Amino acid sequence: MPKFISPKFIAIAQIVIGSILLWALVKISSGWLLLLWFAVQLGLWLLFTNLSIRFGKITAYSHLFSLFIFLIGAMFYLLFIDWTWSWRVVGTLLVLMPAASFWLIPVSAEQALVSDRQNRRVQFWLCQIGLAGIWSGAFAIPSFQIFYNASGLWWILLATAVSTVVAAWWWKIYGVTTNTRYWLWVLVWPLLNLEWCYLMTHLPFGHLTAGLMQAWVFYSFWLIIRFHLSEGVDWPKQRWFLSFNIAAVIIFVSLIARWK
Repeated sequence: MPKFISPKFIAIAQIVIGSILLWALVKISSGWLLLLWFAVQLGLWLLFTNLSIRFGKITAYSHLFSLFIFLIGAMFYLLFIDWTWSWRVVGTLLVLMPAASFWLIPVSAEQALVSDRQNRRVQFWLCQIGLAGIWSGAFAIPSFQIFYNASGLWWILLATAVSTVVAAWWWKIYGVTTNTRYWLWVLVWPLLNLEWCYLMTHLPFGHLTAGLMQAWVFYSFWLIIRFHLSEGVDWPKQRWFLSFNIAAVIIFVSLIARWK
């Protein structure tokens, strides 16, 4: 498919059409209409990613993958959060984050040298936000008994599988060589997820807090493993990173998080 549309024009179109779709989402009261809405939104992004002029390392398919994970997570957020302000925040992100990911697409080889890293970072955070929503949904579905007699374990395993695919995908995007060490960590990754998930299910957190904590730990471990698989971990530097995150988690669960 020929690519001839400016990504900045697509970003503006995303804000306009995304706002209309968000307004339509508020009016939906049927599961079938919700699936149709999901298909329309994803189809729109499929069209946008394939029509946009694009330079740099991030392909259209990688961009669409990030948008897909983000959309699934955002849908779980919108379905299960019950705070009005939280719904508005997620709805705003659903419009603006994809727009930002299009706006930063390089349109020349020279521009790619400057903005490719920013574009990659935004798309990674699309996946991060999406994973937080997916984990929140995995914790919420058995709690709300959405499906009769459906074991919560299957949803946890499904979220773990998605988390593993996202982790492996982004290690490759960041240049990690797919050698034996890479595949070993891909196999270890779901075990790390399940161990932390087991802890989350035994703490008095709501599904939203548990999902955020799961994604928070995902980012911390993913980053350390990425350095380990590439240039090596600079532990003096990473001690500050880990110390900050531990302090932030303590503050979050003590003062901000909603407990059961």
